[in-house]
Amino acid sequence: MKSALQDTVKSWSLKRQRQFRILRSSKKVYTVVCETKGCNFKVHAHVPKYESYWVVSTLEEHNYMVQNMRSSHHNLSAAYVANKYYKEIIEGDDLPVRHIVKLVENGKYRGQILTIVGADANNQIIPVAFAFVKSENYDSWLWFLQHLK
Repeated sequence: MKSALQDTVKSWSLKRQRQFRILRSSKKVYTVVCETKGCNFKVHAHVPKYESYWVVSTLEEHNYMVQNMRSSHHNLSAAYVANKYYKEIIEGDDLPVRHIVKLVENGKYRGQILTIVGADANNQIIPVAFAFVKSENYDSWLWFLQHLK
């Protein structure tokens, strides 16, 4: 699946603190290259004829080192960060709410959690919706409430 390939490349680039740009992206071909001039990093993948899986046919390593990755890394999208938190919180072991809040507020990708909770027939509090945002403000709440279904 192409989305898995894209997530893998993005995760790899973020872990190694390197920025890339997409050179070519289609249903059958996906190529990314390093943004730094003189760097030969490249990943090229394709779907073989009569197949449905992706094959990485070219992987050229970087020849430079980046000192610090900032939160302004342009491949670091809100969706990527939310997906990382989702995997750690939802798919991981049961975490106490305090730990989740500390993880979001003090973790690598600092932010805030917006939540809406309700009560069931037994008066137990249940989460209805949550979102990870950069900061709690009017625009964040507006975005959050507009995306409720």
